[in-house]
Amino acid sequence: MKCLVFGNLQQNDLFGDFYLNSSNCNDFIKSQEFNGLGTFSYGLHLSNQDVTEYRSIPFKNYHWDIRKHLCKFQLELESVNPKISLNRISKLNQDFYQFIENNSFDTFFTREIFSFTKEYLEFIKKSFSIRILWLSFSPGLAPFEGWQDKLSYFTHIFLVDQKGVDFLKKKGYNAYYLPFAMSDFKCAKYAQNKKYSVGFIGTIYPDRMKLLNALTQFDFHFWSGNFEEDSQVMYPDLLSNFEGKAWGNNMLVRTAEIEILINPIHRGYMLGQEDNVSNFRNFECIGTNTFQISEDKQAIRDIFDEDEIAFYKDIIDLNDKLKFYLKHKDLRQKMLNKAFNKVSKDHMYSHRMKKIINILK
Repeated sequence: MKCLVFGNLQQNDLFGDFYLNSSNCNDFIKSQEFNGLGTFSYGLHLSNQDVTEYRSIPFKNYHWDIRKHLCKFQLELESVNPKISLNRISKLNQDFYQFIENNSFDTFFTREIFSFTKEYLEFIKKSFSIRILWLSFSPGLAPFEGWQDKLSYFTHIFLVDQKGVDFLKKKGYNAYYLPFAMSDFKCAKYAQNKKYSVGFIGTIYPDRMKLLNALTQFDFHFWSGNFEEDSQVMYPDLLSNFEGKAWGNNMLVRTAEIEILINPIHRGYMLGQEDNVSNFRNFECIGTNTFQISEDKQAIRDIFDEDEIAFYKDIIDLNDKLKFYLKHKDLRQKMLNKAFNKVSKDHMYSHRMKKIINILK
């Protein structure tokens, strides 16, 4: 296959350092992006596909030292004036149309859908015989309007939870289950200097806040993009445990500094509905040699055994597991090694891409 892997700059990339780094522009092997567009491109490349990566980012003619500041300023303006976003997308679309007209591809791969206009989707449908979408959320369960029409433009839709797959199949979509994986770059560039005994990294919402508030007896530290804005007034006792925001590659650096990472899987977008999914950190922990105690989900047990990662069922169980594993460093490393061997053999992004290719065949 001759594949085009597509990524677009969105609002949440304002804090991500990936798009603001010159070494990562359209060179997925050089960038070694551990979890994101470069990882998917590299997985397809290792699966013997002809891969081109296209990043739809404004100010392409500027030097990166200037461009990164312009991108941040652009997105800050868009946060208060949505019309500016529409103008950016329109201009980037025209650049993309010209790029496709000057090249030839049969397969379009993306995890982007939010900014796609009907005009854009019509162009993609006309230009690519195979159109692959891999989503980390479930349309129909997440608060996303207009998904029915947008998904109809894709020939193959992959989701990280089986419930969402079943839902889409009943609606007539060509959907498949495909969980997350570990990057083929294996995160080797991150130092293994453990500074923190217990940690958490991720978005804060009520269930997670309740969980974190019960960990104050431990040497506990956490990083969150929304704690300062949403939760610190309600939980002032946790201010001393808060280490700031962590986005993009910096999130992986912080993960590598934690001995035991608490990994609650439940997500805010599920709106209270029961979910059964893995998450990025189930694999990022293994890539950064960080032991995890993961929320107990069948989707994770389908991949990992209890002698590879630890599971907790509730807050009491989590406290007991933390006390136990903090005392057994050798056991933690033994479990990590076994988990690493398993994912290296069967659960890399190149394995996921091979599954996609087999489905296409």
